[in-house]
Amino acid sequence: MTMPRAAQEAAGFRPGDVLRIEATGPGRVVVTLDDDPITRYAGSEPGIVPPEMTALEYVRRLREEWPD
Repeated sequence: MTMPRAAQEAAGFRPGDVLRIEATGPGRVVVTLDDDPITRYAGSEPGIVPPEMTALEYVRRLREEWPD
């Protein structure tokens, strides 16, 4: 898909952003930034994530501890 640069800039999309594209009807789509709050906020509080791992690794380790 090609999107005009002015539309990208107005929406605040940057190179490397992951976008979600959803069909909302015939001939109509909505493009939104695919926001992952875990990636955005994990590790933002100092002293919680051990220094030898990334925030995402830490969250995955915690999830492994949860019972099925």
